[in-house]
Amino acid sequence: MKRLLVATIFLTVTSFAASPALAFGISTISGKEVKWSIFDVGYYLDSNGWSGISNGKDREAVVQSFNDWQAVSCSKLKFHK
Repeated sequence: MKRLLVATIFLTVTSFAASPALAFGISTISGKEVKWSIFDVGYYLDSNGWSGISNGKDREAVVQSFNDWQAVSCSKLKFHK
């Protein structure tokens, strides 16, 4: 039983490793691809941030996360405060 389990796991892992990375898309029933119609997205951060963090690191983390999403090479999204 253990050999069968190990063989199954090995085959599953190697079959995924040999496959190219896949992404996904969302389409309507008629086949039209669903996309955002705008690429310039604004956001607002409360200047007080979260009451549990007083050093501004919470706001820095949110801004950095938007910067990271914007930096993805295949993305056209642009974020601004």
